[in-house]
Amino acid sequence: MGRHRLLPLCALLGVLFAGLLPNLDAQEDCTQGLAADIYFLVDSSWSMGEENFEHVRQFLYSLTHALHQVGGDRFKFALVQYNNRPETEFQLNSYPTTQEVLAHIKAMSYRGGGTRTGLGLDFLIHAHMTTASGSRAVEGVAQVVVVLTDGRSQDDVAKPAQVLRLAGVEVFAVGVQDAVDSELREMASQPHDTHVFNVDSFLILRDIIQDLVVGLCGAVAQSGSAPNEAPVAGGGTAQDSADLVFLIDGSQNVGAANFPLVRDLVLRIVENLDVGRDTVQVALALYGANPEIKFYLNSYDSKASILEAVKGLTYSGGDKSNLGAALEEVAENLLSQRAGGRADDGVPQMLVVFSAAPSTDDTSAGDRALKRAGVITFGVTIADTATADLEAVATDRSFVLSAPDFRAVANMGDQLLQFINGEVESTNINQNEFTEVIAVGKRDIIFLVDSTMGSQAVNSAREFVRMFVKTMPIGPDEVQVGMAIFRESVLQPMVDLNSHGSRDELEASVDVIKPNQDRKLTLEQP
Repeated sequence: MGRHRLLPLCALLGVLFAGLLPNLDAQEDCTQGLAADIYFLVDSSWSMGEENFEHVRQFLYSLTHALHQVGGDRFKFALVQYNNRPETEFQLNSYPTTQEVLAHIKAMSYRGGGTRTGLGLDFLIHAHMTTASGSRAVEGVAQVVVVLTDGRSQDDVAKPAQVLRLAGVEVFAVGVQDAVDSELREMASQPHDTHVFNVDSFLILRDIIQDLVVGLCGAVAQSGSAPNEAPVAGGGTAQDSADLVFLIDGSQNVGAANFPLVRDLVLRIVENLDVGRDTVQVALALYGANPEIKFYLNSYDSKASILEAVKGLTYSGGDKSNLGAALEEVAENLLSQRAGGRADDGVPQMLVVFSAAPSTDDTSAGDRALKRAGVITFGVTIADTATADLEAVATDRSFVLSAPDFRAVANMGDQLLQFINGEVESTNINQNEFTEVIAVGKRDIIFLVDSTMGSQAVNSAREFVRMFVKTMPIGPDEVQVGMAIFRESVLQPMVDLNSHGSRDELEASVDVIKPNQDRKLTLEQP
């Protein structure tokens, strides 16, 4: 994000804002020396208006200044405005000093639009709460989100709020005027009396700053443990591993002159990945009338080999752009275990589609196959030439990027990397660990698993059961665990309650439950 040049008007606004700062002078360090990554998600919809947005700017300026007073340089800040679409104002690592952050806030412009708070939260998770964007979560630094909105969201906030909650992120919800209290509580962390603020007027925002700072300080002080990373096969972790496929329009819609620009985008992304058998694997295919696989996930072991293969790509041409057939090819052949796919090991699988025109065939079958398999799909298009197709197949509409022209495509690598890295780090964000064995007495517990879920979801369910078993006193006179799967009206027992007399035996049976190619579960006998 480019830094804003200060105008004389900003100096005047600085004087005005300074008079609104809460009296926090000489306040003791309420965070006990701990650091925090603080993300502001700010509604800038039409219902707010320019005049009220000025009060929001003042609120953000004063709040940031007050937080800097108590947290110093240990506190880092990021800000996203949202309406119909979220837009990054700055990331945690955009500015080295809080003074530069404050200068940006003063110069921030009002955008206008709808109110898609759920999309804003999702964008924050995927594009900002990543190591590449400056997050220090893997170092154990507290993650704090402050949401400000003035009305009911036009989309669902429950799912992204649940992701944040399970990841241990502290969420503070600030509502103004027509904000819905139940929705604020849906987003906010517990206890609500310190995490939810709902005021009748934008003028009153300044009156809640001190209470908000105190609440945030308390949340940071209570958060001191580093997050756990889920181990995967090969010695890496699920947070630094991925299967990544590039699917590129090779038809005349791109053209021979523009194809090298698209190729440069792929090169820029690969150059910044940690490529290897136990980290990120890369595959690539072109599509026109028919898909053409250039290399598989297991074709190359090194980054240098992949870069050479990408540099050797040549334009194929043709007047057809059958994206649907290409998506089916990816689902069937590029992400499978025989092609190097590691979905069964819990590794996230991702697809980046570059399209320069609407598809000339139906994309629905391929789209369904990828979504069933839990593949995370991103899209890149020129202007709005293929936006509708890509938004339909993408995991989320915010995962579709639009370049104004082909020359701008190569410069989109950094933004795509933020998405990719964010998904690698957040795929297992909802895997919690049980940390102590609880005396529960005799119990018969049965887990029922939907076998039509994608590989990643099934593996997450299996991992949940395995961790649960690890902490229970397993035995005929203590806790017995059973497991069954279902598909439509068919129920299939996998682990009987009385079939395993010890924890080790039970764990071994749970570990071998895996999704197979047609997404049913199978049990391999140990």
